[in-house]
Amino acid sequence: MGLLCGTKFVTLLFVPLLLGYFLQRQSGCQLPMATKLDHHFEWQGAQLEDPYFYFNDITHPQLQEYLQQEREHTLCVFEKSKALEDVMYEEMISNDPKDYGQTPERFGIYEYFSVSGDSEYDIWYRKLWNTSQGEMKVLNENVLVHEFYGDKPGYFRIGSFVPSEDGRYLAYSVDLKGDEKYTIYIKDLETNTTLPETINNNCYSITWISNNVFLYNKITYLSIQPLQIWKHTINPNSQDNVLLLNETDPTFDVDVNLSSDKNFVIVSASGCSTNKEYFASVQSILNGDSFQLAIPRRDGIKSFISPYFDCMFILTNDGDSPNFRLMASPLSDLGHPVEILPHRDNVYIDHMSVYSDFILLWILSNHTQSIEIYTLSPKSCLSVLGNPKLVKFPGEYYYITDPAESHNIHDYTTDEFLVTYQSFTQPPIDFAYNVSTDQFRVIQESKVENFNHSEYTVKRVFAPSDKVLVPITLFYKTSSLSVDQNNILSPSPLLLFGYGSYGALLLPWWDSTLLSLVDRGVVYAQAHVRGGLINGGKWYSEGRNMLKQNTFSDFIAVSEFLIESNWTTPNQLAIEGASAGGLLVGAVVTQRPDLFKVAYVRVGFVDVVNTMLVPTYPLVLQEYTEWGNPNSDSEFKNLMSWDPYYNMRDVSYPHLLVTSGLSDPRVNFWEGIKFVAKVRSLQANNPNSTIVLDVAKVGHFGSTGYSFFKERAAHFAFIISKISKNKKSFSKKKK
Repeated sequence: MGLLCGTKFVTLLFVPLLLGYFLQRQSGCQLPMATKLDHHFEWQGAQLEDPYFYFNDITHPQLQEYLQQEREHTLCVFEKSKALEDVMYEEMISNDPKDYGQTPERFGIYEYFSVSGDSEYDIWYRKLWNTSQGEMKVLNENVLVHEFYGDKPGYFRIGSFVPSEDGRYLAYSVDLKGDEKYTIYIKDLETNTTLPETINNNCYSITWISNNVFLYNKITYLSIQPLQIWKHTINPNSQDNVLLLNETDPTFDVDVNLSSDKNFVIVSASGCSTNKEYFASVQSILNGDSFQLAIPRRDGIKSFISPYFDCMFILTNDGDSPNFRLMASPLSDLGHPVEILPHRDNVYIDHMSVYSDFILLWILSNHTQSIEIYTLSPKSCLSVLGNPKLVKFPGEYYYITDPAESHNIHDYTTDEFLVTYQSFTQPPIDFAYNVSTDQFRVIQESKVENFNHSEYTVKRVFAPSDKVLVPITLFYKTSSLSVDQNNILSPSPLLLFGYGSYGALLLPWWDSTLLSLVDRGVVYAQAHVRGGLINGGKWYSEGRNMLKQNTFSDFIAVSEFLIESNWTTPNQLAIEGASAGGLLVGAVVTQRPDLFKVAYVRVGFVDVVNTMLVPTYPLVLQEYTEWGNPNSDSEFKNLMSWDPYYNMRDVSYPHLLVTSGLSDPRVNFWEGIKFVAKVRSLQANNPNSTIVLDVAKVGHFGSTGYSFFKERAAHFAFIISKISKNKKSFSKKKK
């Protein structure tokens, strides 16, 4: 009896120790193991257990001890692919275009632009508009970084760069932590001095309304949400800040812009599925008047305004219009708009740009972006729009953006507009398109040394999922694919990227770091799953809230299709997602761990239920409509059905590379850490799975400067080491 008890005790004691030793020997690195602390609670009748709940306290000594173990383990694992990492790091810096920066923008009589050259960060210049004269340096980010950090590396990101109309002042904002709480600095460009006053807790939005007055938004809560609009006046002897608007609804955030004609100020208060729009004349704001509510809040309805002479354009999804339609009303009677362009089932309107003689609609149709140009004559927005002129772009698979959208700054009376064009095989190029002549004029073009776009292939295939076909965009080095004697494709290592939330548009944009993958025979793919926007507003609505599982099912269907079509095999398939895309990767890994070799979870929203239960956490109240409200029994059960953290099982998982940012204001820093800790506790039966946690003192978007490439190179080298057995993968690519 005693012997049996003793044998059982010895077995219970030493088997885990021996197994831990075995696991350690497999990787050669000391495996971290977090302490579990009892934490049980009940919600909606469900009994929940969260032994890593204490991770939300960054100062907790047991968390600090665990993070140190993880740091040492990460360095040890990455050391195994360090040679490849170093080569890829040099490649990424080399492939990053040095002659291309911020799209030139006109403010007053000057044109402002930036380039990095051989520097780590951008240098900003200005010159007289439409000439090559008067060029001067206005801001050197490299000098600022040195002022803040000396010779040591540190986090640095410019949020806004906005000059006054007369060119006297420059307002720019800086984030030194990654928490996206920017500090505004004001530089006098005449004296080349920075004013002593600063403004804290700005969130990207800065708009000048006179030569010495600008408006800005401000964060007031602990989260990222800006809920106030302020007016700042530069006086010779004082600095005045006046609160203009205080939004009390915590499901919104606010930003401020000028109208296209620069006569009005527009404030947008936006949530995930609804918004409000305010406006006022510039002069009335200068006089101290308040904003007028143009579009009241209505659940499920989003509307955006643009004043035009004596009337208002309104882009809205009201009236069962998931792809948006265009309305208009007199400024004197905003409550009774008329339809001037109906909803179209096959055309999604992303946004509008209003000029004096025409309006641009930036559209998406048949998985492809384009621009519709509608002539406005006479100068009224109350007439039904006629047939548009459609701007055609080269190639089938590309991504276009509106450089003027962020500030709504463009020459109102011009017959040209700017557009940035890029693709997997085309580095960004800025065009000016002439509406009268239908001609493109190159403004600036980025070039990558030794890059030949003809050596690469981009194609689109479709995977069946339930009753839909999910688009997949593939990018690869043409010579790396091969077929056998029966013309059957030979599988390749493949990295599959997905997002599928918020109605975000995922398209084939330029990413120079991908060259270090595809040049080594890795196929890169985008899965355009539901919850995204590639098929319009309905595609988004079918991948959110109670239908969120569609996003994950689509991604699994894409993975199965790529395997069945011989593009890859489960042993060569890596998957990647960031933020809500990290949720996607976390969910599919818990649902189908057998499909993947590596899962790359970047700042993933992987502790969904525990986060959504705390309304004071960042963005929670704002995103009930996106994920679900745990106060609803049915929505809570739906959340629990796919929550990555609560759906982990004692099964074999693929290799995991998980990142977390300690300053992240969008996804709680502890989510990825808890995810890894729980997986580690379940991996006793999978000694061949390597789990890496990369935690850094950065925000949601990772490192900045050259540190970004260092981080990316380490991660890609780890992935390649797991999915590719080709020895050439570990040697320098041929130029």
